[in-house]
Amino acid sequence: MELRCRFIDFTFAHGEKFYGCKVENQQIIDQHCLKFIGKHEKGKTDDDVLYVMFYNCNIAKIPQGITKHFWNMKILDIDRSKLRTICRHDLNEYRKLERLICYKNELEYLPGDLFMDIKLLDFIDFCGNKLRIIEPNILDCLDRLKNVNFGMNLNYDKFYSVYPIYSTKDSLNDVKSQLVDKFFQLEPKIIENFLKKCQNPVKMLKMFSTRSTNSAIKSTILEFRLDFLEKNVEKLTENLEAEKVQKMEILTNFQHQIDSLTSQLTTGIFGDLKRFLQNDNIKDFTVKVNDRNFRVHKFLLEARSPTLAEVLNANPDADNLKLLDVSDDIFEVILKFFYTDELPGGDGIDFLDLFIAAGRLKVEELKNYAGMKLVGQVDGHNALELFKLSSKFKHKVLKMKSFEELKVKYPKLNLRDEWIEDAEKVMRIIDRYERKEEAMRKIEMEFEDLKVKI
Repeated sequence: MELRCRFIDFTFAHGEKFYGCKVENQQIIDQHCLKFIGKHEKGKTDDDVLYVMFYNCNIAKIPQGITKHFWNMKILDIDRSKLRTICRHDLNEYRKLERLICYKNELEYLPGDLFMDIKLLDFIDFCGNKLRIIEPNILDCLDRLKNVNFGMNLNYDKFYSVYPIYSTKDSLNDVKSQLVDKFFQLEPKIIENFLKKCQNPVKMLKMFSTRSTNSAIKSTILEFRLDFLEKNVEKLTENLEAEKVQKMEILTNFQHQIDSLTSQLTTGIFGDLKRFLQNDNIKDFTVKVNDRNFRVHKFLLEARSPTLAEVLNANPDADNLKLLDVSDDIFEVILKFFYTDELPGGDGIDFLDLFIAAGRLKVEELKNYAGMKLVGQVDGHNALELFKLSSKFKHKVLKMKSFEELKVKYPKLNLRDEWIEDAEKVMRIIDRYERKEEAMRKIEMEFEDLKVKI
């Protein structure tokens, strides 16, 4: 639909000016297919249009598609144009709108969610309509309001503005209080429908009680709250019972899974491996750790550790292996894990040694477990060592934790977050810093000795 228009400068009473488009004396039947026909001022284009006004037109609903032409628009003004209805969906495309003016139209009702999608609004004018119902929470989503005018309506006459030229005596709280007072003078059915839609009468009670001293309002909300709870108590009970049954089914299924796993651990292959751990007669290989000899199954070493598998495959005829740089206590923990899949408890376990040994043997689950135990032990004294080890053995959580501790310990170095992936660079920087600090300490000590001699 083609609309004849004029492109002009609009001036508000308080002095602000906006370049815009004015459509006058036209009947708009199709709100979705609009084309604006007019001549711009020199040097101006559709991109410069901030203000769009419909004056003395015939518009049943808010026109759609305007932002496709004037995508920078900030103000929509529908003036004396017989606008009869407005809802949240009508304003869906106007999310960048800052001012909405609907002066002297035929609006009778404003829903509470009208402005939910246009949070930038700071100027609202619905003066001179036929407003009979305004839902009392309509302004709650707007934090930038400078001007609100509901004056000259059937039930409303409040006007708030920060602009001195309008010389309003009402505050924003006065406007909101009138919304509450007038709404709770309406028919009980309207109030009940609104509260049902809110789905939170307790919140409404708190909200409206702080805005109004009207005892009738509080009484109405309290009565609805009791009625709401009475009507829903049976439904809530049913839901709780259904939830209880569902939880019992989940627990039952979970218990079945536990029983099944327990059965496998005692009777299946895991049970067999546990018995193998205790029976030295059927073991075919020896691992020497310090002064202890551990009898094991060779196939299990190959299956559980890629590092040991590589060594054994390179020496297929060997019947023993000597492990260096690992304690016999730690190897005993690792061996038990090989046979039982059981992770060690915290008593008496050196998780740093376990982390290093599991990392070298590439026993991933045990390495990750030990690493997570070390995360809680990171401090300024061990952060550098743990950063080196976690980088070497690829434990991301321990690496991040130790790196954060290094940033705290060495604030002068300004360690960047992206350096966490370059461990060698971080260690070089810290090493240079430590050597420099050590040199400074030696100079200071020599200077002190010199002062003493003098």
